[in-house]
Amino acid sequence: MDVPTRCVAVAPLIVCAVLAQTEPDPPAFDVASVKRPPAKVAAVAVVLAVLGAAAAAEQPPAQKLEAGIYMQTHYGDDDGAIRLYREVVAGGGDRALAGLAQMQIVSALLNKGDFAAAAQEFKTLVTNYADQEGLMASLTKRLSGAQTVESAPSAPPLLTRGTLQNGVYHLNSIGTEIALPPGWTVTGDQGTDGVSDNIFFQDQKTNFSVAMYLAPLTTADKVGDVDATLRAMMDSKVKERIMQGATDFELLPETVKPWLVQGRHALSAIGQSSRGGGPKRYGYFAYVCGVESYVFILGSAPTGRIPSYRDRVERLVAGTRVP
Repeated sequence: MDVPTRCVAVAPLIVCAVLAQTEPDPPAFDVASVKRPPAKVAAVAVVLAVLGAAAAAEQPPAQKLEAGIYMQTHYGDDDGAIRLYREVVAGGGDRALAGLAQMQIVSALLNKGDFAAAAQEFKTLVTNYADQEGLMASLTKRLSGAQTVESAPSAPPLLTRGTLQNGVYHLNSIGTEIALPPGWTVTGDQGTDGVSDNIFFQDQKTNFSVAMYLAPLTTADKVGDVDATLRAMMDSKVKERIMQGATDFELLPETVKPWLVQGRHALSAIGQSSRGGGPKRYGYFAYVCGVESYVFILGSAPTGRIPSYRDRVERLVAGTRVP
C-alpha cells in the first residue's frame, strides 16, 4: 500500500497523539498481550539486562520484543528497551514483529522527551513498514483529523479487568477504585498471574504515562507494621533494579515521602541511575498499603521533568481507594 503523505510529514506532537492511542493487531503477534508480565517474560527481561549482548543474541525476536515492552512499562527502562527493539528490527525475519518493534522505539523516545528522534523514527516506521496493512491502517485512522495531543480523538480503552464510569475506574478483582483527575485517562488493564492486575494510565495534557500494579497483601503483611511493610517493599524494588543491571541505582533520600492516600499509608520516592556513566534517568515509585491489598505505582521521566511528573502522578494516586 502507498505510504500516507501525512504520516511521513507528521510533526512530533501528532506522533505523540498517534502512538499514545494506537493498538496494532497484526495476526502474527498481539502487542497488547505482552502488557501482561508473566514470570517467563520477567525472567527474560532480567537475563537480558544482566547478561547483556551475549544473552540477547540468543533470544528469539518475539521474546526480545516482549522483554523490551516489559522493561519499558514496568521498570521505566526506555534505553534498555530501545536496544532490544533495535535488535528485533535489525534481525529482519518477521516484518510484522519488526514493525511493532519500530513503533515501540518511537514510544520509548517519546517517554524520554526526545521528540525530534521520535519523529524521525516515526518516518522510518511508515516508510519501511508500509506493507504492514494492519499497522498502517491503524496509524492512518489515528492521524485523520489529529492536531495535537490534547485535541486528538481518543479511542475507548480496552478494559478486561475493570470498568470506567463517570471518570472512576473500578477494578473488579479486589475492588480498588481510582478517580481520574482532569487530563488523565485509562489506556488499558491486564491480569497478570491470576491474583494481581496492571492498569495503565496516560496524562493527555503532558503525555506522561504511569502503570499501577495491584495485588492482595500476603498474610504476613496483613499482620505486620504497615510502615515497615512499605519500607520493605521499597527496598525490594531497589534490589530488583540493581539485579536488572542498574548497579548504581539508588533512591534519593530527600525525595522519600510518607503520606496518606484516602486514609491508607503510602510511601513514594524518586530513584536515579546512569547505567554505567550515561545520562541520569529518574524513576518514580510509590506504594499504597490497604487492609487487604496494595498498589505499586511506577513511571519515569527525563531529567528536568521529574518534579512536574511527580506532581501529576500523585494527583492520580491521591484519587486511589485501596481496600
